[in-house]
Amino acid sequence: MAKKKSYPGEMSLITGEPRSADVVCSEDGFFLKIDSETLNNETDIAVLQSLQTKFYKYFCTVLAHRLNKLSERFVTNQMFC
Repeated sequence: MAKKKSYPGEMSLITGEPRSADVVCSEDGFFLKIDSETLNNETDIAVLQSLQTKFYKYFCTVLAHRLNKLSERFVTNQMFC
């Protein structure tokens, strides 16, 4: 289930691989679908530039958190080998 301010399918925007997530709403809400062209092409439109910047900043944060979790698991597993 997608949480508020989550970005399901974000990896596929970067890698070009098929996304591994689908979104199903259980109640009324707002969901914005962004294609890779919109996200990755240069633009003079300020709103799109802001969207691109926010996405990549968020994406870097997500990757850093995932790397930290993976590192913690690796260290924990190495301690028991």
